[in-house]
Amino acid sequence: SLAQRVALAASSFDAVRGSALALSMDESGALLLQRLLKASTPSEAEDLAREFEGNIRQAAHSHYALGVLLQLVHCLGAHKAAFIADELRGEAFRTALNSLGSQLMSKLLECCSGSTRVQALVDEVLSGDLTTLFCHKFGFAVASSIASNGNHAQKRRIVSALRGGVQRFARHRYASRVLAEALLQCPADDRACLSSEIFRQAGAVTSLACNGFGVGVVRALLQVPNCFDLVVRFLYKSRRRVMKDRYGYELLDELGLLDSDESAEAP
Repeated sequence: SLAQRVALAASSFDAVRGSALALSMDESGALLLQRLLKASTPSEAEDLAREFEGNIRQAAHSHYALGVLLQLVHCLGAHKAAFIADELRGEAFRTALNSLGSQLMSKLLECCSGSTRVQALVDEVLSGDLTTLFCHKFGFAVASSIASNGNHAQKRRIVSALRGGVQRFARHRYASRVLAEALLQCPADDRACLSSEIFRQAGAVTSLACNGFGVGVVRALLQVPNCFDLVVRFLYKSRRRVMKDRYGYELLDELGLLDSDESAEAP
């Protein structure tokens, strides 16, 4: 019953109280703590969180402890989880480029973006080299999360940096994903500016449609207000070229731009 599960969780919290940090560094201990947090009351989650105060950087570098921190952020909410952001300050950019740290930052943005302390952490990230962030195999996820969940000024900072190299970013393995997210999630005027930068180069839509990373940007462009018809027009005019590429062919097929005889000509 629910009463029995709550009682079990309460007794288990008593058993781990005082040793949560040490337990989080071990696979089985971390899984136990995550299970407890999923069934915890707000006060129990807050009690457990206090055991991590002053040790967030250490925990954020442990694969096992990271799972506990992510669950804590989910359970605590914006106000109570903000201490995690405080402890990452001073190392924000380096943390964003770390395989584990990037996950923690993205979770903070997802769950706590309204917190001024999380916003301060994001501002510190944005003071770094954004080209490096966009093109990094872990950093791009933080940049994408800022484009989705940051405040207006932070989103605009992402867009401004993207506009400085939009054609290169559109073809990059990681930066293309940041660009696509900005096209989907940023304010309408910023999305329009990014779209205009892409269209500015002749043949850009055709070229991107035939690129394994750029095609994701074209799919995002199709969802930008007032861009769908223009993108389709470009693709239809150049479909003979586009259909020779496997990425372009798939896109044309999705959009219904292939004639029945052309559908049999898959590359």
